[in-house]
Amino acid sequence: MKNIHTYRVLITRELEDGKVLANRLENLGFIPILFPTIKTVPLDFDTKNITNYDIFIFGSKKGIKYFFQKISDRLEKLKDREFIAVGEKTAEKLRDLGFTNIKIPEVYSSEGVLSLLKNDWDYYKNKKILFPKAKRGIDLLEKTLPNVKPLYVYETLFNKPENVDGVKSLFENKKIKAVIFTSPSTFLGFKDIFKDEWQNFLKEVNVISIGKTTGKTLKEQGITDFYIPRKSTVEDILDLIQELFKE
Repeated sequence: MKNIHTYRVLITRELEDGKVLANRLENLGFIPILFPTIKTVPLDFDTKNITNYDIFIFGSKKGIKYFFQKISDRLEKLKDREFIAVGEKTAEKLRDLGFTNIKIPEVYSSEGVLSLLKNDWDYYKNKKILFPKAKRGIDLLEKTLPNVKPLYVYETLFNKPENVDGVKSLFENKKIKAVIFTSPSTFLGFKDIFKDEWQNFLKEVNVISIGKTTGKTLKEQGITDFYIPRKSTVEDILDLIQELFKE
């Protein structure tokens, strides 16, 4: 392993989640820099027909948080329903709430959920499926499947961190070794902060995309040199970073 104790890794995910990744990176000897380019806020939504749905899809822990904050009084009425969770951490959050009938797609993305549903379409085609999600989230599922209804429970907004000037200086002095983007929004927020400079900054570092959806956004913006971990998890991101900086 190289002298990673001088290697700075920029984390663009929301502050609360970014701290978890930062602690893990620090334990491995890296210098994590929290740079949350997004923040989430809850949205108001209609709850009167929630118990009419057979299946609930959650793409993140955030969706679970904001959805159940508002319908906590009906938690028990949903215990017999089926849930589809994108990723083990999302499933773990559902288990913490007492749900047990949970399926996890092989690929942690909307494409993975779509594949899971289509592989057993005779079963799912007549089910009422609710997808609590971010307002600016990818809408592949509801565009493709007529019985999947999106429910916007939170919104992702761009955020300008307090350490913008310091991070800019680190980029200019080539002191950052890697940047981690954990969603299309984290990248777009980064782009919004650095305007005309973001491309030059990313040319000098290892760019890590948490998954294919984020990678697609990077490609659309002209970034073709980036890495994707085996799975969209913190553990796999850490494995990838360690692999990148081996001797």
